[in-house]
Amino acid sequence: MLSVCIPTHHGRRPLLQEALESIAVSAAQAGTRVEVVVSDNASRDGTREMVAAFAADTPGLDVVYGRNEVDQRLGNIMRVVERASGEWCWLFGSDDTMEPEGIATVLAAIAAHPDATALALDRANFDFAMRERLEADPDRSRPGWRETTIVRSFDDIEAHLAFQHGYLGVNVVRRERWRAAAAAVGDRAVREHPDWPQLIVFAEMARRDPHWVWLPAVLVRSRAGRPYLVEGDGEAPNLLRMHVLLVDGLRDAWREIADGDRALYRRLMERSYDVAGSALVVHHLKLSPVHPPGWDRRVLVSFTRAFWFLPAFRRDALPTLLTPWRLYSRRARAGHAAAAPMEPLAPGQSRTTVTADLPARWRTREMLRIRCRVVNDGPLPLRSGTGEHPVHLAARWLDPATGAVLDVGLRAVLDGPLEPGAAADLVCFVHTPWEPGDYELRITPVQENLRWFDEVDPANGLRLAVRAEAPDLRAAAVAQSSSST
Repeated sequence: MLSVCIPTHHGRRPLLQEALESIAVSAAQAGTRVEVVVSDNASRDGTREMVAAFAADTPGLDVVYGRNEVDQRLGNIMRVVERASGEWCWLFGSDDTMEPEGIATVLAAIAAHPDATALALDRANFDFAMRERLEADPDRSRPGWRETTIVRSFDDIEAHLAFQHGYLGVNVVRRERWRAAAAAVGDRAVREHPDWPQLIVFAEMARRDPHWVWLPAVLVRSRAGRPYLVEGDGEAPNLLRMHVLLVDGLRDAWREIADGDRALYRRLMERSYDVAGSALVVHHLKLSPVHPPGWDRRVLVSFTRAFWFLPAFRRDALPTLLTPWRLYSRRARAGHAAAAPMEPLAPGQSRTTVTADLPARWRTREMLRIRCRVVNDGPLPLRSGTGEHPVHLAARWLDPATGAVLDVGLRAVLDGPLEPGAAADLVCFVHTPWEPGDYELRITPVQENLRWFDEVDPANGLRLAVRAEAPDLRAAAVAQSSSST
């Protein structure tokens, strides 16, 4: 009934093995057999031998291996579905891993929505070692629905789920509808959209059979440290080239998908700007350590062609793009040098009050943006700035029984000096716990390489006892089966 379809390529053998092992665990927990299809894109790293050994050692899975003797790049996504036999295909990245409850949850959703064309899932970003959780995908690139939602119109599918279609691992499709759409668009999808052919196939599916199910289940751990577009760049990726390919590819794909619908095209490009072309993105590109000659101009041309009609681009990003990168980086370094670094604070000088707008419910595997107010109750200004001891705000999760720190969140940075008696409003990015249970949440300033303020006095930070609960996604899939948007 279900085929997990994994396109892979040279250099992915050890990561693919991790993916296969995680799928075996998930299938065993679900108590069912699934087909696992590996489509090998002309690798030379021993993938064939590794998959054969895995299949021999894992009789609980039906492993199918196929090889393209010529590298077909992302056309391999088409090949992997052709090699599958299941009614449903879970398109899965060869560098991702599946959570143990993944297959059971997806099968329950399929049973609850037997007429659906596709399921769209959520994911969590991790570092290359799969140990540290990274920032979640931007809000504008993913639906905001926290419950299972049925989407039944082409415009709504594209407006809310189009960016999900760009990721492997978070799409489960009805095989025959995918194959019919792929046949309709033909090789043109790969030829004209070499980095995003799947977007064209998904759009054709949505036009033919607009019945999507959004299942807000984090069932996939995704390696976000080295995107596919710069995977071959070694240790020094050309991020400018990556963003040119990203922006040009998305612009061309959205133009074809919108097919003259100016409102839909604008919605898709606004989201693309937030994800790939905003002022913050441009700032980081200007400061990229790899800055080959000519690429600064290529970014300017690419971004201007794509985003010129957006006032936010002309106001916020374009002035930075027009600044020569050497001048911009020199100004940035001068600005950092001009900012007085924080000296180590004595314990009596580390005094703050932290208040926050906290959610009423805590669910596992989410990333929350929590609005916090920090008041400096100490005698000295607090600075994020530079140096060895800047002050940031961050969240930590502790085991309430032992006090052991289980996870440390992303840092929130002060915009400028926080003077004694002054207050600053910050957004603290908080990853909720991965597993259900009882936890203690602390949100407090930290002076880097010195101490957390609440280690001096618990009153310096916010503390909260939290019960984190995993949503019953299988029950939710059934309960929401009659809803739509």
